[in-house]
Amino acid sequence: MSSENPYSAPATFDPHHQGPMLGGGSGAYVRQVKPLCICMIIQGSLEILVGIGYIVMAFAMPAMIFNQQAMAGPAGGPPGPIQAEQLEMIKMILWITYGGGGGIAITAGILRVVAGTRGLFYRNHTLGIVSHFFGMLNLMTCYCIPTSFGLCIWGCIVYFNFDVKQAFKLGKSGHTTAEIEAQFSGR
Repeated sequence: MSSENPYSAPATFDPHHQGPMLGGGSGAYVRQVKPLCICMIIQGSLEILVGIGYIVMAFAMPAMIFNQQAMAGPAGGPPGPIQAEQLEMIKMILWITYGGGGGIAITAGILRVVAGTRGLFYRNHTLGIVSHFFGMLNLMTCYCIPTSFGLCIWGCIVYFNFDVKQAFKLGKSGHTTAEIEAQFSGR
């Protein structure tokens, strides 16, 4: 009876079927998953490196400012009480700014690398989507804003596609990458 209904769910997965799914998709978006995931891994790796650099700067910048201030103290003496309070405030601001930005960059980078690696095998669809939006928090670091923004747009277009969702469902149910790609090959 379900074969008479054109709105019924597609047929179950047949590993020997070499064409597109019954939903009518050609699988073009499924073929974009691998390049997208490779770009996610590259972007995430660069974000991790920048995050490490930012955390190093969180400690290096206050030290440089204190060294410069110590050499330029009033008449060679120690800084006054007002200057010491200002220097402590600057130190705290730099720790929060650089440390926070570095922490966000490292977290987003790790999330992106894990999601990209899992996405290569059509696993963790939701993690991939979360990584795209969490990666936009790198606006705080002012690093790779255009690539992060572009990756988020491309990722949303691909990950919200029906065929891609179906491919990730097949991956979750235990099908191999080769089986999934053959299912959506469109040949």
